[in-house]
Amino acid sequence: PLKNYRNAQYTGIIKIGTPPQELPVIFDTGSGNLWVTSSRCNSPSCKTHVSFNSNRSTTYNPLNLGVEVTFGTGNIAGEINEDIFNVGNIEIPRQRFGEILNENGDVFNSSKFAGILGLAYPSMSAYESTPVFDSIINNKLLKHNIMTFYYSYNEHEDGQITFGYVDKSKYIGKINYYPVIDKYYWTIEMTDIKLDGRSLGLCSKAKPCKAVMDTGTSLITGPTRELKELLKMIPVENNCKG
Repeated sequence: PLKNYRNAQYTGIIKIGTPPQELPVIFDTGSGNLWVTSSRCNSPSCKTHVSFNSNRSTTYNPLNLGVEVTFGTGNIAGEINEDIFNVGNIEIPRQRFGEILNENGDVFNSSKFAGILGLAYPSMSAYESTPVFDSIINNKLLKHNIMTFYYSYNEHEDGQITFGYVDKSKYIGKINYYPVIDKYYWTIEMTDIKLDGRSLGLCSKAKPCKAVMDTGTSLITGPTRELKELLKMIPVENNCKG
């Protein structure tokens, strides 16, 4: 899937290997694999980030499965291999992950993260590798198989991801649940788009739209025709004041 990570900075720390090596990643519900920068990568952008050194891990298992992925800002190539994985107090003994061996374009070049932790469905994962969250479920490591994301209105306040519980200090009111209708992305039905409380008629219960919940990008996108109609209704001047 094409993605744009240029402005995505929802980063957290994971650990891979024995002894564990810390790596900053973004938690991305719009991709299926775990990718980290490898110390074997000689691309200029690789040299600006923390990297995983397989030679320093006694539990590293090379599978040498070659893979290449194209994003909205470039492409990466590497291998799928295996090692111990940790996030918080969760440990997975044999987690497949992609080691980035080559980068082209501006995928990670201006970003603070050294990898992508994909949280989409297994159907999106290369070589039918089990994504991290599904590995957590399969190993029965959580009381409740849920994950949550918290975004702050304050840019100086950190966001938060939790596995296994809902942090009630981060919201008020009730939680609304929507069924996933396409187990590739986290895709739900959207029955209306409103502007100032007024329906725009772009979706309906009779003809619902599909919406993807994607934490790995700062973009809101959609079909060209519908978005053009939406933009006509939003009062924004050429200088972006409105």
